[in-house]
Amino acid sequence: MKNDKMTPKIRFKGFLEPWEQRKFEDVFNYERPDKYIVKNTDYLIKGTPVLTANKSFVLGYSNEKNVYDKGPSIIFDDFTLESHYVDFSYLVKSSAIKILTPKNNNDIYYLYELLNNANIRPIGHNRHYISVVQRKSTSMSTDVQEQRLISNILKKNKKSIAANERKLSQLKSLKKLFMQRIFIQNWRFKGFTDPWEQRKLGDVFSYSSSKLIANKISNMGNGQYPVFDATALIGNIETYDMTNKYISIIKDGSGVGSIKLRPEKSSVISTMGYLSTKNNSIYFLYYLLSQINLSKYIVGSTIPHIYFSDYKNGKIFVPKSIEQNKIGFFIKYFDESLAANERKLENLKKVKKYLMQNLFV
Repeated sequence: MKNDKMTPKIRFKGFLEPWEQRKFEDVFNYERPDKYIVKNTDYLIKGTPVLTANKSFVLGYSNEKNVYDKGPSIIFDDFTLESHYVDFSYLVKSSAIKILTPKNNNDIYYLYELLNNANIRPIGHNRHYISVVQRKSTSMSTDVQEQRLISNILKKNKKSIAANERKLSQLKSLKKLFMQRIFIQNWRFKGFTDPWEQRKLGDVFSYSSSKLIANKISNMGNGQYPVFDATALIGNIETYDMTNKYISIIKDGSGVGSIKLRPEKSSVISTMGYLSTKNNSIYFLYYLLSQINLSKYIVGSTIPHIYFSDYKNGKIFVPKSIEQNKIGFFIKYFDESLAANERKLENLKKVKKYLMQNLFV
């Protein structure tokens, strides 16, 4: 049944025919997973992947021989409606899985994204594929060439997202490793051999509290100096509490003890305090403080608090200022790389959303 209105906002050049309505039972074959269910769930570290359709995807590996190896397929959870496109041999753990493959030479990855775009929601804890999903109608291209063009651009976007997520994970792991090694002095920059000196937190930090009330910020003018709450910028005012970069610490309520590095000429609200320093690297101290468990200094149950008077006697080891600067800027480089990759990943996901909204009806 043709419908002239059933066309996506974006079409590849040369494709003008309106899309057609189809039920998913018309485009998918399905197979029960019984033959491919793993028997031993004491998984190995290598072998054939054992899959689930939820976010964890790969549960482990097995050397059992009853693998699904018929080519690309979609594993679909009959209860949650989660799914994954799979282009390698595998086993599954659960009988709740349906294995979907295309009818009539349709492009399988195109159908996978078409199924995702249908936005079918689970109804209670029931099986859905036969009673709900198969009967669902959707508008689709029946031109396999058009399907493949859509499939290819979405695959490229998916690969870019996956590559960026891997890079982000690697950077986070590297940063964690460097911080662990550096702050216990296992790794030193070349030329630095002097032992670090033991200090109290109160020796390297000055503390003051903010008196800015969050709900009064909007009445304080529209200035150029930022004011932050625990998570975000909440406004700009005509003055500032802190001239130089500093560390904010939540002193009352939710997230108590959490710290953030803040820019010069800015302020925070009254549930937070200011940790500043004169003769030390604020970057080094921020990364060092992030390694310290401040929760042991938290008091109060209904509204938790943390007081500088309690944690100022906490002991730390610090190097001379020139080594502090090297360490601080080195770890800051990782943070900047992480932020850049997180922005890139966010943009790639926005591209995916745009493509899904405009390449499908």
